[in-house]
Amino acid sequence: MKGYLINTKPLTVHQHMAVDEILKDEVYNNKERQIILRFFNWQPKDSGTFGYAQFFKEVLEKVSAKNIPYENIVRRPTGGGIVFHLDDITFSLIFPHENAVEKPQDIYDKLHNKIKLHFRGENFNTQGEVSKENYAPSLKNQAGQCFENPVSNDILDADGKKVLGGAIRRFDNIILYQGSFQTSNARTNKQIKQNIIKGVEDFFGIVLKSKDIEPATLEQAKQLSQTKYETEGWIKKF
Repeated sequence: MKGYLINTKPLTVHQHMAVDEILKDEVYNNKERQIILRFFNWQPKDSGTFGYAQFFKEVLEKVSAKNIPYENIVRRPTGGGIVFHLDDITFSLIFPHENAVEKPQDIYDKLHNKIKLHFRGENFNTQGEVSKENYAPSLKNQAGQCFENPVSNDILDADGKKVLGGAIRRFDNIILYQGSFQTSNARTNKQIKQNIIKGVEDFFGIVLKSKDIEPATLEQAKQLSQTKYETEGWIKKF
């Protein structure tokens, strides 16, 4: 299986969701089994994404409190809670997974376990598991926030604050994972990015090869953004 590393220029939240969907479809339709790890940032920088199953009205209350405008938020194709993209480094991972019995949460745990190994000794808490009892997309009519609710195998900082979280979803035999590493220096600390890359390579037992995103893929994504991810029908779906 071949693996590729893609660095994408800053795009809007809607366009980045569309890029992930287009790449997911490309992996599904490609006869050659391949893995894509993609890093990206947002334009404008202060943006927000929220889980596929979350209620828009609840989400809007939370993002308004952060002074993030409506045009800078989008519903993700993956689950989980609200993620504020202020100083984080964001990445997605797309790969074929033929084992239909294995639960996405189990894949999430295994992936995070590999990534965590590369953060040991760097002032992060990578030991043990965190209770999942209180996490839900909506709790007492309040939208769940991803980084307020650590789950098993997330990475915490020395003060117990969650710094790595992600959302995962299976589309037939393709897995889409969307992750965020949230520290004040995440976008400038090259070691954080390298640790994530090494963890992904360990997970698959491969070495990722850098490549540029195809212009045609980017153009398709921009069109899909306009027809799907920017529409009220998608953003206010629930």
